[in-house]
Amino acid sequence: MKKISIIVLFLIFTFKPEFYSQIDKKQLFDIRTEYDFALSDTTEPQDVSSMLLVDINSDEYKDIVFLTNQAGDIRAQHFSFLITFINDGNGSFSQANVYNCRNMYYSVATGLINNDLFNDIVLYGDSLCILLNDGKGNFQFDCLPSNLIGDAVTVSKLNTDDYDDIVVTHWSNDTSFVTLLNDGSGVFKTIQAYKIDSGGMPADIACPDLNNDGNSDISLLISRNDISATIYNYLNDGNGNFNFISKYDFYFETGSFIWRDINKDSYLDVVVRRRGPVGFIIVFGNGDGSLSNELFYRTNFLPITSADFNCDGYEDIALTSLDSLKILLNNFNSSANFLLSESHYIYIPSIVGAMALLADGDINNDGDIDLVISNYNSFHGGFTVFENSSITTDIKSEEENLIFSEKFKLIGNYPNPFNPTTVINYYLPTLSFVELKVYDLLGKEIASLVDKEQNAGRYEVMFNGRNLSSGLYLYKLKAGTFTKTKIMHLLK
Repeated sequence: MKKISIIVLFLIFTFKPEFYSQIDKKQLFDIRTEYDFALSDTTEPQDVSSMLLVDINSDEYKDIVFLTNQAGDIRAQHFSFLITFINDGNGSFSQANVYNCRNMYYSVATGLINNDLFNDIVLYGDSLCILLNDGKGNFQFDCLPSNLIGDAVTVSKLNTDDYDDIVVTHWSNDTSFVTLLNDGSGVFKTIQAYKIDSGGMPADIACPDLNNDGNSDISLLISRNDISATIYNYLNDGNGNFNFISKYDFYFETGSFIWRDINKDSYLDVVVRRRGPVGFIIVFGNGDGSLSNELFYRTNFLPITSADFNCDGYEDIALTSLDSLKILLNNFNSSANFLLSESHYIYIPSIVGAMALLADGDINNDGDIDLVISNYNSFHGGFTVFENSSITTDIKSEEENLIFSEKFKLIGNYPNPFNPTTVINYYLPTLSFVELKVYDLLGKEIASLVDKEQNAGRYEVMFNGRNLSSGLYLYKLKAGTFTKTKIMHLLK
């Protein structure tokens, strides 16, 4: 068995990097479509304060959810709007619903709150509110009775029951963040508050796996009077209890942060937006919950999101300014060096303000990461869609030429190796009954990911190896008479 594992590992690490390195990287994001918001309930201009790319109508295409507030001052009015746009499967969107939230909300997240397999919405601001999805993209408000107030929310599995839980920042003298553990029906019976004596206010929160144990930990960004900030990291004991492990200080004003593996060492790093001077900081994770080795990049553009935009296997960064979008491509070396190519500079004269937001995801199911940018110049607000053209039939690797010559395609999983989640991509040319299953090397079935009829198109399915041990696993696609098996590597 050890000999088989060694041979398979050799195949993975010999051929897979060649796929990424041989992609013809031509102009990214060269297709642009603009959309307006249609709000009948207000005559006030709207700014987007938060947005998501998520499938809300169960057709496996990413839709868009916007949370808006009155332009200029998000606290100037007494309520927010939630606006949904439905994806037709080709990356075109039509406005579906507008919800007057009847309260002020500043952050939005998504998760399977009541365990019915439909993506629900969580709003947070002057209160905490859950919007339960009927599976068709229609939402019913269920505001939780609590005194919670803040501006950052995230959803993640915090304990072993496999239900999506909620973490929020809290503006009070005795609490910095709060965890709400889900009983599986959307009822949160266990609520735990955590206090940090920091002398500042919570600015952002996330649930990265800081020590690669398969559990969602908590990272909290505290800001102090626009002159300093600190990241506080807490490790999860596996049961939803959190213990402080480390902190990292910044002696300048910061904004939001994102967690990604920038230098490809299997440990999550953090990218922090910096103000005065404007730029961003990368601080590298050590795999034990601590951070070190800070790198500062000065730029007039603000980092908004990070993804592998040119499909070379490394995390890139997208930034916006008053009127432009830039993509910083990760020219990977041991310290994560970014190389800016001017071919990835896009002038967008209709964007108003550097606080325009970005969301990333594959909106047209072609296998690469597209971008949606908010706040272009119309009275009620709107957004622009940029389709990524980095995945083309110009792929030159022998492996991918073989795949594209087939009618059915099991394109592969990314990232690989992974911890604990990876996304498996495949393509169907016709309506087919599809089975996608995961096995160990002995042939024992580990998980059944798809077992149903699906229309023609490209699909992506997430696999979570949280409860599995490190090692090699097989995944097998059966569609009609087509069968294909590939290997993935879970590395904890």
